[in-house]
Amino acid sequence: MKKIFLIALGIISVLSASAQVWVGGTVSAEHRKTELNNGSSNLSGFSLGPNIGYDLNQRWSVALGVAYQHYSSGIRNGSNGDNEKSMSKINQLSLAPYLRYHFAECGDVRFFCQGGIDFKMGWDNYSTNINGETTYDHNYRLLTMGIDFRPGISYLLNDRITLLATLGAIGWKFDWRNGEYRNSEFYADIYDTFSIGFQINL
Repeated sequence: MKKIFLIALGIISVLSASAQVWVGGTVSAEHRKTELNNGSSNLSGFSLGPNIGYDLNQRWSVALGVAYQHYSSGIRNGSNGDNEKSMSKINQLSLAPYLRYHFAECGDVRFFCQGGIDFKMGWDNYSTNINGETTYDHNYRLLTMGIDFRPGISYLLNDRITLLATLGAIGWKFDWRNGEYRNSEFYADIYDTFSIGFQINL
C-alpha cells in the first residue's frame, strides 16, 4: 500500500512539473420561453461542476467533469377558462468525460470545440394543478446518456490560470424513466446554453 502511494505521488509530481495537468470548474445556465396558442412554456436551470484534465499537447486535451444540475420547466394553459399549470423540477448528478481541441488562437485568446459522453442520474418531481388545486404529484427516477458537442473560447490570464466560456450545444441523448426506456432525440441549443469557467495548471 505504501509503495502504491509513493508511486502515485511520484506520477502526480512529474505531471505537475510539466504543467500538463489542470483542475477547474464551470457554471452554466439555460433559459428559454415559448409562447403557445393558449398559454406558454418555459425552461430554466443551472449547473455547477468541477473538472480535471490533462493537456496531451498544444491542441488536444482530455478531461473529466462531474456536475450537479437543477432544472425547472412548466406549461401554463388558459384554455376553456381554466388556469391549468404543469411543473417539473429535476435534480441531476452527471459524469462527463470529454475531449477538447483548440483549432485557432490570437494572442492569449484561443478557440476550441469539445465533445464527449454524458451520463446523468436524476430525480423529477412532476405536478399539475388547475385553478390552484393540485391534481397530480409524483416523483420519477431518471437516467440519461448521450453525446454532446459545444464550441468555446478561452483567455490565458497568466501562466497558470485560464478563463473559458462555451455557448450552445448540439448532441443526441437517450432517456429512461423509472427504468423504462422513453425516447431518444437530437437537440441543438444554439443560443440558450451558456457556461463560464476557469482552469488552473498544477
